[in-house]
Amino acid sequence: MAGVRRLPEVRPLPLFSSPLLVHLQRTSSRPCESARSYGQLKTGKGVPTSISFHSPSTLVAGCSDHTVFLFNLRTGEVIRRFKGHTGMVNCVDVQRGGAAQGLIASASDDGTVRVWSEHAKEEIEVVELGFPITTVRTLFLSLAPSPCPSPASRR
Repeated sequence: MAGVRRLPEVRPLPLFSSPLLVHLQRTSSRPCESARSYGQLKTGKGVPTSISFHSPSTLVAGCSDHTVFLFNLRTGEVIRRFKGHTGMVNCVDVQRGGAAQGLIASASDDGTVRVWSEHAKEEIEVVELGFPITTVRTLFLSLAPSPCPSPASRR
């Protein structure tokens, strides 16, 4: 079909089919071939609410227990567990390029967007909006000040 983009066959597709687990499967482009199961990622006490690939070998999952997990897809182990939200995590996204590549953003019912790095012990940025946030997209290119002068400084 025109306009339909297919994911590469080698990438496992995460599917939520039971509480507390992310099921990983690979689909086939052949109509009669069934999906191949790769395994499950356990999220602990919370139900997965949102996922995003962090890299080809890592996956980020936001959960109902207020946490964000970073998983190693090869081993199934939790690399990092990010804690800081006081409400359910509704959405996670990963910065794909620029100076902030690899940073993780999470949006929550607690009214905050938190920015995480796998290398930092706590969140590196918190934006409080005061109302539940249902989605987030990583549009930040850098958390560093812009090298371009502001309009006020050009006067």
